[in-house]
Amino acid sequence: MNQKKWLKIGGTLLGVAFLVNAAGSIIGDPIDGVFPEIKKRAGYDRQDLLYLSGGYSNSLLGRSAEAEFQIKGEDDGKTIRISVHKPLHLLPWQVRTFETTP
Repeated sequence: MNQKKWLKIGGTLLGVAFLVNAAGSIIGDPIDGVFPEIKKRAGYDRQDLLYLSGGYSNSLLGRSAEAEFQIKGEDDGKTIRISVHKPLHLLPWQVRTFETTP
């Protein structure tokens, strides 16, 4: 009897985690995940960047986003390219690639 009780609790917790993850993948813009990483790595705020291109994808295995930005006010056309991944909605974004070009 005790084992069945723990299986029900475990199944319920797993179901709730799946629902939270699914709901999290529906709401919110995945591109928002790149801005904190750009700030951390290059020091630019969102308002300092001009969006050039990018995209995102959702799957059962998480969310991914890629984006390319130009730095506003830079005459030399400096750009930032970033790719991030989030395996589960409750986990933080993980940077796959980050590069700046002069």
